[in-house]
Amino acid sequence: MDTITFGDIAKVVNIDGAVLKIDREDCKYDIILNDYEHVKIFDEIYFEYHAYAIKIPVVPLRKMSKDYKCEIVGDEEFYERRGYTWI
Repeated sequence: MDTITFGDIAKVVNIDGAVLKIDREDCKYDIILNDYEHVKIFDEIYFEYHAYAIKIPVVPLRKMSKDYKCEIVGDEEFYERRGYTWI
């Protein structure tokens, strides 16, 4: 299977001002912890954090807090900030 990185995407798509929403339980922590160089190209990142479920401490948040303002928001607020209506 071919792999595409965020760096590959950035080469062909203008992601200036882009928001990344990761909603994959099985890979988001791996992406944040191991491909952070490419994750940082996005202006904003949203993801669900379930440390209790996967037994990974807040390491991704600590790492990201150096480059981002980290805050807890619900789905409704996420979509409202983007100008969408939550159903």
